Amino acid sequence: MSGGLRVVLLCALAAPARALVGGLWTSRVATAARWQDALAELAPQPLVLGADDGAGGGRDTVALLFVSSRLWEDGGAGGRGRGRSSFAEIVRAACDALGTDALVSVVSDGVIGGRREIEGEPALALLTGPLPPGSAVHAIALATGATARAPLLAASARAAASAASTPLHSFLTFVDPFYECAALLRELGELFDGAPVCGGLSAPPGEEPSIALGPRVLPVGSAIVLGFAGAVAMHAVVAQGCRPVGPSFAVTACDESLVVALDGMPALEQLQLVVDGASDDERKLMEHALLCGLGARDDDAAADGRDSLVRIILGVTQQGAILIGVGDGELHVGTRLQFQIRSRASAQQDLDTQLQRYRLERQFSPAAAALARAPCGGVLFSCNGRGQRLFGVSNHDSECIQAALADLGAGAGADGAVPLGGFFANGEIGPVGISLGGGGSRTHMHGFTSVLALLFPTADT
Repeated sequence: MSGGLRVVLLCALAAPARALVGGLWTSRVATAARWQDALAELAPQPLVLGADDGAGGGRDTVALLFVSSRLWEDGGAGGRGRGRSSFAEIVRAACDALGTDALVSVVSDGVIGGRREIEGEPALALLTGPLPPGSAVHAIALATGATARAPLLAASARAAASAASTPLHSFLTFVDPFYECAALLRELGELFDGAPVCGGLSAPPGEEPSIALGPRVLPVGSAIVLGFAGAVAMHAVVAQGCRPVGPSFAVTACDESLVVALDGMPALEQLQLVVDGASDDERKLMEHALLCGLGARDDDAAADGRDSLVRIILGVTQQGAILIGVGDGELHVGTRLQFQIRSRASAQQDLDTQLQRYRLERQFSPAAAALARAPCGGVLFSCNGRGQRLFGVSNHDSECIQAALADLGAGAGADGAVPLGGFFANGEIGPVGISLGGGGSRTHMHGFTSVLALLFPTADT
């Protein structure tokens, strides 16, 4: 870990400068088979990126690179790749080409830029843009086995003492699959009182380095946390791709990850009643895609299935209990539980529903009224089980998101699109449903989910 490494991410200028924002933030994708050609297409000339303020206040520019592992799996031109060193080679060349050491790079099998999602092909995606005045983002590199508490608190104190004048209040996380993510999310929640957190796990082709901070590729078992301070807000939209089937129950007995009783009856008996009352199509889906949704908020907005944390059902016991895959504190007596099914249609419906909810909550939220109408940019963390694998078409989530934000009048780019970058993740990090910031939301690790983080300058910057 290095306290001198600081990177900033995802914001732009003030509301009146909407056209200017679109001109300054860019999202690009290149699909050339050779990474050298793809990089030349993305960055034909060095970017004008701000430097660290020299006083611990962070940088004022974002530069995010999403790297398809196919660029070296295929050797860049259809042959055998050169292995792990190629990611490091790409990262170093990208930092040189962009003229920055503030680049955050992530490996995946699919990358996202603008309205395009490139899956299973050699590609690079680049998202860049300036931060608004009075804001900054600090980057902290973490290794497995080392607590995140001290470096997070130190970065927050530096932010509060700098021009941003506030502690860290929103976070993006880029984590490799071999890092202990649960502990990180727990510490972020404890230290920053439910501040919004979005992110994803990289998806390397094997147990090899897959994230980088500047020109430095981090070892296996690492994470990068980017914390925002000052005049920027982060909104989150999370679509888990499921729909409820059957009624909502109260968990009346449980033991760690075992649901023993629902509404006073053995859990398996209640499940059988749900199966008996389901349609033929629902029963077919339940045979291979049965999950459950848990009340994810203290006020149990999930009682109607609207804001439930979706978890996989792992099996049943001879005593009639149901074993589910839950994290610490996610299951307790009194939790609302509703069985869920996942399909192409349910994933489409859930994404549309969550985007519609976001548009309404954004429109009527007093806190959101203090923000610029147009987001300066966004990051999309989409499960690698979505995309063409689920929907049968390319660009599904990106196009739905762009259409929804355009309807809101939020398109920030020159073509009316929000500058959007991201990747297909090995696990997605975010709240449940919609978060407009301000704390109070618990962060979870998700699967088969689309997590969208949108960043807004405050209206008075």
